[in-house]
Amino acid sequence: MCFRILSFDTSTELCSVAILNKTKVYYRSVITNYDHNQFILPLINYVLKKSNLKLTELDAIAFSQGPGSFTGVRISAAVAQGLSIGSNVPVIGISALETMAESAKRILKAKKILAMIDAKMNQFYLSQYRYSNKLHSFNKKEQLITIHDLLNWLKTLTGTWVIVGNSWQKLIEIFKKNKKNNITFQQSDIKFPDAFDSLTIAKRKFKLGQFITLEKILPVYLNNNLLK
Repeated sequence: MCFRILSFDTSTELCSVAILNKTKVYYRSVITNYDHNQFILPLINYVLKKSNLKLTELDAIAFSQGPGSFTGVRISAAVAQGLSIGSNVPVIGISALETMAESAKRILKAKKILAMIDAKMNQFYLSQYRYSNKLHSFNKKEQLITIHDLLNWLKTLTGTWVIVGNSWQKLIEIFKKNKKNNITFQQSDIKFPDAFDSLTIAKRKFKLGQFITLEKILPVYLNNNLLK
């Protein structure tokens, strides 16, 4: 089955846009100072032009719901809603944490992944993923967790886990101070959710018919005291 899907992510410093046109992906990204409103629409127009697609020719629009930057996820939802209203194209919501896990699966062939985004104030957005071939399961729901609770929970894990996100360095330094653990961390260079990999999730959700209605195109904050 061939797809024409637009995906974008503005939940962290990385503003990224990707379009799948049947079998070819067109991609553009830029590191920002959370001023995504200056970049997101020009990037979308750029990849649309490169892919020779019109907005109305898309099968779906996939956007990052968060968690992440308060401003970023709000912009992402607003853009998705505006594009859908103007084109009548259905919308798919994508988790920023799951997108990073998808990157780790593709790049590192990782099977056990901890996806984390620094939420400031000694808190993290966290989700845990286990992959078996093409199947995946969520052993821990997305949540906002304090360092204290995170370290206690990590003591229950065993084996090697790949860490993705912008907070693994902080976590490893803290965790090294506690010698009573049975977990090994595999570091990665995957710091941000990327629209390139959210396309894979979007295809999966498209096949399952997991679209969201206009009134449910909302950010996932998890908490009111977020990033910027």
